[in-house]
Amino acid sequence: MVARIPTKYADAVQDLARCHARELGNGVTIFSMPDPSGKNVRLLEVTGRTVPSDPVVAIPFAPSKTFPFRSLIVQVTPAEWKRIRSGDMTLPEGWNLGELRKVWPSA
Repeated sequence: MVARIPTKYADAVQDLARCHARELGNGVTIFSMPDPSGKNVRLLEVTGRTVPSDPVVAIPFAPSKTFPFRSLIVQVTPAEWKRIRSGDMTLPEGWNLGELRKVWPSA
């Protein structure tokens, strides 16, 4: 759970990434896929604490009282992340590798 209720998109991205990083522990790297509408927090989490999946899918979460933004979360293993970066595996539709920005650990 986030420590405070975010009202700005940029804060929501940082808060959710921080919360997920605490849950996933050491070794996680989190990227944000910016949403021009500022309504959907999209995170890609590279972690050894998930199972491989092909194709890569984004899991959607509805807004709530404590997190008033829709979120979409992609979790990939380090091996999958390597395949994504090399072009052997694709991100979900609408996600672009070149637009991802690192948000955890702090860039």
